[in-house]
Amino acid sequence: MWRLRTRNVLIRLGSVTIIQISTLVVTNTSLYHLPMSSVEVWGSITLQQCPSLSLERWD
Repeated sequence: MWRLRTRNVLIRLGSVTIIQISTLVVTNTSLYHLPMSSVEVWGSITLQQCPSLSLERWD
């Protein structure tokens, strides 16, 4: 149970991090670069987090 709760907290923190980075992208880039940059940042974070989460679930 403790691991499940910890995992939920990590997922929430990851979501907040994505929101913060997206906000930085909005403020630091032009509207023309916004869509591609936000997708790249979101994709890179998702690829880094998903494999570790899936391995923990099977354990």
